[in-house]
Amino acid sequence: MKLPILTLAAAGFAVVTTEFVIIGVLPQLAADLGVTIAQAGLLATIFAFTVAIAAPFLTALVAQVERKKLFATLLAMIAVSNVLTAFAPTFETLAAARVIGALALPVFWAVGTASAAQLGGPEGGGKSVAILYASISAGTVIGIPLGTLLADLMGWRVMFGAIGALAAIMSLALLAFFPTTKPQSAPSLLKQASILKRPMFLGHLVLTAFAFTSMFVAYTYLADILQTLASVPASQVAWVLMGFGIVGLFGNWLAGQHVDRSPMDVTVVSLAALALSSFATVALTGQGILFLIPLAIWGAAQSAGFIGNQLRVMKQAPEAQDFASALSVTIAQVGIGLGALIGGLVIDAQGLAALGSANAMIGFAGLVVSAIIALVIRASRTIAVPAE
Repeated sequence: MKLPILTLAAAGFAVVTTEFVIIGVLPQLAADLGVTIAQAGLLATIFAFTVAIAAPFLTALVAQVERKKLFATLLAMIAVSNVLTAFAPTFETLAAARVIGALALPVFWAVGTASAAQLGGPEGGGKSVAILYASISAGTVIGIPLGTLLADLMGWRVMFGAIGALAAIMSLALLAFFPTTKPQSAPSLLKQASILKRPMFLGHLVLTAFAFTSMFVAYTYLADILQTLASVPASQVAWVLMGFGIVGLFGNWLAGQHVDRSPMDVTVVSLAALALSSFATVALTGQGILFLIPLAIWGAAQSAGFIGNQLRVMKQAPEAQDFASALSVTIAQVGIGLGALIGGLVIDAQGLAALGSANAMIGFAGLVVSAIIALVIRASRTIAVPAE
């Protein structure tokens, strides 16, 4: 079943590029639309919050839709969103155009994650999901840098049009190569929602919120950090972003080797590495090229965090994986939106140089949450084993 998973991953590349390519063109887009960098950052917040609100409802709505047709329709929506973005005359209309893509994204990742795990089977589910989530790294390795290069050469409108064309092609590819797949029988929505009564499940969602907020406080404004603080020429920003993505592929591969056994360990290690490396990157931007060392660690940790957080939540509710996956996507997007929003507020209040410490503080708060979860698990195991 490699071809279906690879096709789904290729479609995921178009989806993730649609969401995150704006990071590479934020300075250019802000200048063209006549808004500040912090205001332009709200595009990421609006996109993410739309995903967060829509995820559980839309995923439940399409629960019984045949998967091939569903994925093809979602990629068609992504294509329309990008084309409308390319022709948007104002900041407001551009934000509205991106909402269309934001409605498709949570269903793709929630259902796509569960479908990849299903195609991989009990023993290979984690590796299949890792293949799908490699598209996130590929988006940072290829999508964001090439999008940034294309925007530099021909403008950001042409760039969004090209992504729209790619999404349309992937819609057709899914119709051609993804198997006709009936949805797995699942309990009623009310029964699936009962997982929200579990304190441990809610604790894992809280950890995901902290993790993704920390992942995007500084990352949303990475292009501006590189240009303004590290004095990287605008023409070279894309290459630095490409390097960030390349080490992200390594992080994704490394996480894929361990995530089936312990998604919690992957989450904790990636979050700690991200908190420290993002702080060090911003702190070292005035020291020549030294900032590239922690930036590489940041890239690996960022990608590892995606797969670790998603599978960690899904494993807490094996009987309701689609719903758990949708909730995980929702909380992740809340974190992405909050990260972009907090980052913009920090820039307005204290400047770009403060983003590293803000990122690190939220990351360390997430580690405290993970420690509490670990203590609760240990205590529950102690109670479960009767004293001799």
